[in-house]
Amino acid sequence: MIDLARFAGFPVLLDPQDLTLAFGPGIATAPVVVRHLAEVRSLLRDPSATGPDHLYTIYMDVRVPDRVEALRSLGLGYGAGMGAPGLWLGLSAGLTVTALYLLARFLAGTRPGLRTRSETPR
Repeated sequence: MIDLARFAGFPVLLDPQDLTLAFGPGIATAPVVVRHLAEVRSLLRDPSATGPDHLYTIYMDVRVPDRVEALRSLGLGYGAGMGAPGLWLGLSAGLTVTALYLLARFLAGTRPGLRTRSETPR
């Protein structure tokens, strides 16, 4: 397990083998979505392509108790996804980690590089 609390700003552990997260006490999520290769095979450019059976896991509507209302008041939600290692449409799975980091920083009260429309220079 990899401890992501330092990056997320709340207790969360990553199991990179199972592509799962274990959240700390009081943190809830919507039902977890797990996708397998067989489920998406008909959508692939090459339906005979090989790869890992477990493609990705997604946690939507992650609710951190002291941040839920602030996010909802802004019309925002928090989600996290883990993809199997490899290339996805030419983009590395590392982008998922980057997105998780940026969302975690927002939840922690900082917004690196993010601006609202009113803050954007014209």
